[in-house]
Amino acid sequence: NSNPDDIAKFYSALTSKIKACSNYFLYDKSTTEAVCMEPEQLKSNGQELRNIIRAVSEENQKLNTYDFVGIVQKYVEENYVKNITVADVADKVMLSESWFSRQFKKRTGKSFVDYLNEVRITKAVTLLKCTNHLVNDIYEEVGYNSRNYFYVQFKKYMGCSPQQFRENLQKR
Repeated sequence: NSNPDDIAKFYSALTSKIKACSNYFLYDKSTTEAVCMEPEQLKSNGQELRNIIRAVSEENQKLNTYDFVGIVQKYVEENYVKNITVADVADKVMLSESWFSRQFKKRTGKSFVDYLNEVRITKAVTLLKCTNHLVNDIYEEVGYNSRNYFYVQFKKYMGCSPQQFRENLQKR
């Protein structure tokens, strides 16, 4: 019962979203092919818009269980030394920043920034234990741009400064 112009606008918006997602292999190939048909092709192929919408809806249900957290964790593990932002990571997993942030916290119990800091501090602890690298070098080796921020985060997670941590190791 909708206006044909409204249907055309909706279909056009849907098509552009599906094309974008299909570039990242998030949608099934047949769903992408059906949505990317011109409206005239749909009619000649016997496809109805409601069938395509149903297929997209089913694909979206699959995406709701999409393990973006695992992808993000692997990405952080491989790139923690780089300057990683929430926007970069959300873009990597094809999610909006706000939705990514909410869902990441909901699924992991911590914000992305807290998770990234935990990974970096864990790497710093390993370097403090296993190397003779200077503390002033370690903060850059684990991805921090600021020595002061590194110290604040280290103390937050470990309860002491990096120097105190290393001194406690040597006392053992």
